[in-house]
Amino acid sequence: MYSFEEETWDSADDESPIPTDPQTSPPHFAAIPYTPSLFDDLPVELVASIFSHLSRSTAANDQEHSKIALLLSSVSKRFRSIAAITSDLWTTIVIPPLNKSIEHVPKYVARSATLPLDVIINLLPLVPAYQRRGVFKKRLSSLEPERHRWSTLHLHFPKQWKDISSVLPDELPNLKDFRIECEGLGWGVMMCTTTAQRLTRLETVCVNLDWQNISWGSLEELQVNYVNCDEEYWQAFLETIRLNVQLRVFKIKALRKEGQTHHHALPTPPIVLPNLHTLHVTKMISGNLVGQLLAILDAPRLRELVISGAGHQTSAEWSFQATPFHFPALERLLLRDIPGAVQVVRQSLQWAPSVKHFAIISRGQASSACGPILRGLVKPENTYQLRLESLTTRGIQPHGIKIPLEEGRLGVVSQALVINIHIDDIALDGWAKEDEFEDMERAMAWLKKHVTVKLWGQPSGTRYRTWDAVQRRAWKEHEDAGSAGILQSVWPLGILR
Repeated sequence: MYSFEEETWDSADDESPIPTDPQTSPPHFAAIPYTPSLFDDLPVELVASIFSHLSRSTAANDQEHSKIALLLSSVSKRFRSIAAITSDLWTTIVIPPLNKSIEHVPKYVARSATLPLDVIINLLPLVPAYQRRGVFKKRLSSLEPERHRWSTLHLHFPKQWKDISSVLPDELPNLKDFRIECEGLGWGVMMCTTTAQRLTRLETVCVNLDWQNISWGSLEELQVNYVNCDEEYWQAFLETIRLNVQLRVFKIKALRKEGQTHHHALPTPPIVLPNLHTLHVTKMISGNLVGQLLAILDAPRLRELVISGAGHQTSAEWSFQATPFHFPALERLLLRDIPGAVQVVRQSLQWAPSVKHFAIISRGQASSACGPILRGLVKPENTYQLRLESLTTRGIQPHGIKIPLEEGRLGVVSQALVINIHIDDIALDGWAKEDEFEDMERAMAWLKKHVTVKLWGQPSGTRYRTWDAVQRRAWKEHEDAGSAGILQSVWPLGILR
C-alpha cells in the first residue's frame, strides 16, 4: 500500500520573489549620413527619358494604369520635380471604365500644355443605348475642349454601337491615328460621322464600319480585323479603298457569317493605288474575293504580299480563282494554308519577275509529295526565271525542295540562296521506313552542299532525324533538334505571329 506525502503549496520555503522588469533604455541608433545615389547624378534629360519610357509602356495603356504618370511622379522627389517641368510626359490620357475615377484627367490636360494628345477611351461597362450619350459625354467633358490636340484615339467598348460618334466631338481636326476595338464581333453596321480630315491611319477590330458615310482624310495605312464580309459590305469597302489613293499599307482579316451563301464577285472597276507597298489578306476571307481583289488591284510599287487562309479549311470554296495578279515590283511573297495557290502564282510570276523572298507555309504534316508545289510554280517552257535570294518553307520535306532546285526552276543555285526549312520537315515519325530517312539525309546533304540551309521554328511532335534514332528511340535527339532550330532572322517569321 502506497502512501503519499501531502504537498504544502503555501510554505515560505517554496515561495520565490516575483521578478520585476528591469528598467531598460530605448535602443540608440547612430545617425547615418546621407550619401547621394548615382541616380541623383543622372542628367535631367536621361531621367526624363526613363520616366517617358515607363509612362508609355504597354502597361501604361492598360485601363488599370490610367494614372501611371501620377504614380511614377510620386516615386521620388527627383521624378516629381522633373515631371512637373516636362510636358510630354503627360500627353497619354486614359479614360478608364465607369467604376474608375477620372480626377486625374484635368491634371494631365493642364500639365501637357499645348502638345498633341494620345487619348485612350474605355467605353466600359456596357450601358443601355439610351444612357450612353449622357454617361460617356460627361466623362469626356474635360477632354472635349482640347479636341484640336487629339492626335491618336483608341476606342475600346464591349459591344458594337450603332453610332459611335454620339459620344465623340463632331470634328477632330488634327487626329492622325484612330483605332476602334470591340470585344465581340457584331453583324450590324456602325456609323461614325465625326470628321477627321487629317486621319492617315485607321485600325478596326470586330467592327463593321459604315464605309459609305465616313468623312475622313486620305488614309496611308488601313487595317481591318474581323468583320462580317458579305457582298454588299465588300463592295462598299472596295469603294473606300479606291478613294484612298495615298494608301501605303493595307491589311485585312475577314470572317464569313454563319449560314451565308458563297460570294459571287461582281464586276468591279480597277483600283489604282500607286503608293501601296504592303498588302496582307489573311484568315478566312472567301477565296473568290481574294482573287477579285488581286485581279482589280493596280499597285505598281507593291513590295510585300501576304495571303493566308484558314488552316483547317480545304474545300474548293476557299481556294483562289485562277486570276493572275500584276505586281511588277513585288519582292516578298508569302502564301500560307491556301489551297489552289500554285495555280495563281504560276500564272502570275511572269508579271512579278522581281520576287526575291518567297515563303510557302503549310501547317499540315510535311511530305515529299508537296514537292510539286514548288515544281509547279515555274513551268520549264517559260522564258522567265526566278532570282530568289531566300526560300522559306513549312510542310515540304528536303526532297521536295531539292528537285525543283536541280531543275533550275527556283533561280540560280548557289551559296547566296538561303533555304529556311522548318525543323519539323527534317524529321520523320516513328512509322517511317529506313529508305525514307536515307532519302531525307541525301536531300539534306545535297542542299547543304549547294545552298545555305537554315532551320527555323519549334518541333510540334515526337519525330526522329535519323533511322538510328528510331531504332534506339532516342527521344533526346528530337529535343536537341528543336533547340537548334530557332532562327529569328528569317523574313516571314515576324509576320507569321
